[in-house]
Amino acid sequence: MIFNRLARLSIAILALIVSIAISVVSGAPKSKVLTIFQMDNPFFRTYFCLLLPTYSSRVEVKPELAVSYCNFDFYDQTVYDYDDFARFIWSVHYYKDPRGKFVQVTGHFDRKVFGLRADRGGQYHDMNVPGARCENYPYFVQFLEPRTGAFCLRCCQSRGDCRTNQFYRGCAKAMPGDYAYKF
Repeated sequence: MIFNRLARLSIAILALIVSIAISVVSGAPKSKVLTIFQMDNPFFRTYFCLLLPTYSSRVEVKPELAVSYCNFDFYDQTVYDYDDFARFIWSVHYYKDPRGKFVQVTGHFDRKVFGLRADRGGQYHDMNVPGARCENYPYFVQFLEPRTGAFCLRCCQSRGDCRTNQFYRGCAKAMPGDYAYKF
């Protein structure tokens, strides 16, 4: 009798967990918002989000299921998992084009935190992740390189500044920036 009640309770809890997981993976537009900005405070902390795979350990297997993770609570519009994301990011460097054409973040990450395979990685951009957008910019491109641990994200005003045909070159050549291991 007690066993039957526990079994029914376990099944109900499992059903609830599965329904929550399905609603998160279903691709709700609010889970695909990206942003990059730097606060003008004494610490010049960079706030940003990256798209990461939901359940696959490979970056480009199903880009349409990617969700954004941020290092801050972005108006409840992203997956806010600060503890895991803080362990994931090893270094981050902010750059804003002086002419206002784009902003970008570059740096390194620990692929093991989110279980990414040590492969060459892949790219996410505004055309292969339906519903994804970079706040205040119509275009974006993001590369993740699990083998080297490099990441780069650029949000742009024009498609020409967010070229999606450069992934094979790697972050450092496709998006020149600071990739030093420091905060």
